Amino acid sequence: MATTEVFHDERTADSADSGTVPPDLPTGGRVVDARGERNDAPVSYRIPDRTIVPSLDEGPDPTWPPKLLDILKDRGVHASLFIPGSTAAQHPDIVRRMVDEGHEIGPHTVTRPDLALLRDGWRIVYAGKARARTQAPAGMGGRWSQRYRWSYGTVQAMWKHPHTLVEPGPGGRFGRLGLPMVVLFGVLAPLLAPVIDRFLLHGVLFVDAQKTLAAWFGVLAVQGLLASYAFRLDRERPWHPITLPVQQMVYRQPMYPVLLQSSITAVTGGRLRWQKLRRTGEVSAPIVEV
Repeated sequence: MATTEVFHDERTADSADSGTVPPDLPTGGRVVDARGERNDAPVSYRIPDRTIVPSLDEGPDPTWPPKLLDILKDRGVHASLFIPGSTAAQHPDIVRRMVDEGHEIGPHTVTRPDLALLRDGWRIVYAGKARARTQAPAGMGGRWSQRYRWSYGTVQAMWKHPHTLVEPGPGGRFGRLGLPMVVLFGVLAPLLAPVIDRFLLHGVLFVDAQKTLAAWFGVLAVQGLLASYAFRLDRERPWHPITLPVQQMVYRQPMYPVLLQSSITAVTGGRLRWQKLRRTGEVSAPIVEV
């Protein structure tokens, strides 16, 4: 597979955390079997040398997976296929074919919020009390990789569903509302943020510092109110938005190059690596009941 890379790419490393997993797993292979009776005593396997196991994410859909399965079958190749539960429920016949032809099936969360689900009459419901785990970057390099992937994914969402701006039904209604919001607040506003910061410094240093700062804090107050309302809708803790001024003055600036990098990658047609974070086992947080 040929790929085009632009700028930074965080390299992966083996986890340094060996105390929170069964003692036989760190010295075993990368394939862990915890099915059935092995749930309490998982077994680790090694892949034989000179062995390639294709790993494919997303799907199934009625167009490309059958073609892919035909190619794999013709060449006698088995793959690891990771699929969301929602698409598996929509196309159980394709999933059965994957199993019958000897492929491994892996879960890739229950659903991906995709406009295709809305077109098929499905509803995407936010579960506020659900527990979720995510990767926490331990350094600036990991944070760059994670935000780069997310930013590039935002751009991908725009060019993947442009037809929703004119199509009828729930998918079209969501697209006409969602895509302009993504363009405005996910791309244009962050790209213009450095210009706004420059105007702020210019106003403080060369125009009228008092009026400039008053206008700036007024904008922060409006943003704080909107953030508090959004947190209330999501039933999140109300004191988190107090960090908004710190984000505006400390966190936002290092993220400028990330958005610029993802935009250049999209414009030049470069392919983006998965940007897997370096896993060290050093960052942890207790589970909090919502």
